[in-house]
Amino acid sequence: MQNSTTIPSRKPKPWRRYLVWYALIAPNVILFTIFGLLPIIATVLISFTRWNILGSPSWIGLQNFQRLLHDAEFWTSLRVTLVYAILFVLPSAGIALGQALLISLAGRWQALFRTIYFIPVVTSITVIAMIWGWLFLPDDTGPLNYLLGKIGIGPQSWLQSLTQALPAVVIVAVWSAVGYYMVLWLSGLQGIPQELLDAAMVDGANAWTRFWSITLPLLKPTTMFIVIIGTINAFQAFALFYLLTGGGPLYNTTTIVLFIYKHAFRLQEMGYASAASMMLVVVTIITAMIQRRPIGGWSDVLYS
Repeated sequence: MQNSTTIPSRKPKPWRRYLVWYALIAPNVILFTIFGLLPIIATVLISFTRWNILGSPSWIGLQNFQRLLHDAEFWTSLRVTLVYAILFVLPSAGIALGQALLISLAGRWQALFRTIYFIPVVTSITVIAMIWGWLFLPDDTGPLNYLLGKIGIGPQSWLQSLTQALPAVVIVAVWSAVGYYMVLWLSGLQGIPQELLDAAMVDGANAWTRFWSITLPLLKPTTMFIVIIGTINAFQAFALFYLLTGGGPLYNTTTIVLFIYKHAFRLQEMGYASAASMMLVVVTIITAMIQRRPIGGWSDVLYS
């Protein structure tokens, strides 16, 4: 009788099991490191230096941040950015939600209306600025002023006005971005179980009650995402302000990103601009955390 010997099977090492996964995510990790992580680290280091791009940076410690605290233009740009964020986020989210609710009732026409509303999102920002810059012409030849003249209202300065320039840019920004938030709301609406709405209807709840008591609370994750992402986008606003107003008149539309751009590439104060960027990051994080508390605590009973 022959003795049969069994050869123990080798267990693959853990790292070999996930080798394919590592290979698949490696390009993203490399790209993020080169174009994301390293620039962030460089910006932090440069914020403590004085550097005009061409020469060698010299270490000055916290002087750039101390200068920011006493820079009236910086505080003006921060105020403009915060006001713009409020004027942009709330109307964008509200209008987009209304559009999403209407489109959800459109039946077979839903795809058509969704495409129409989404066109401004994929349109070049330069083209949008050119079109609205023409609409906002301050004399009688401007289309908007012409229409206002038909109802007895005189021509408005729009982008040249101290009080109208920022709201005018907000109108353009909301118009160009509302389609994106509409798609997000639609995704949230499609995730609401129809059985809940049907049960509420059987219990006698009207359309407003169903929306306020069921639909809106269940859209909490979507609401949080839209508000936070919208605020971050508002804090990063640059192209429309640069193309429509250039930050004027009298810094009334100078956002903090325009402030950073001016000091980095016009005045070649890279260290000072990097310090302003760090301040923007801090303000963005604080604002996001403040927003998360009321939204995160809203209707938590549904998730408990």
